[in-house]
Amino acid sequence: MDANAIIYIAPNCHECDKVLEFVKEKNIQVQIRNLETQKDRIEQQILIYPALCNNDKVIAYGTDILRYLT
Repeated sequence: MDANAIIYIAPNCHECDKVLEFVKEKNIQVQIRNLETQKDRIEQQILIYPALCNNDKVIAYGTDILRYLT
């Protein structure tokens, strides 16, 4: 996974939990940013979580992220 890749997650998000579990199981190195606990500024508006971004561009939403991580 590209070093610039970031997965943005939100609280109470079932699909976020699925993606996080997959990342841990497969030991995938990707930045995870929880918008509830971190004060990271997002350049673009994200309406659906989780969201996989790379170089400030949204690549995938929801469990579609799993296709990009394999």
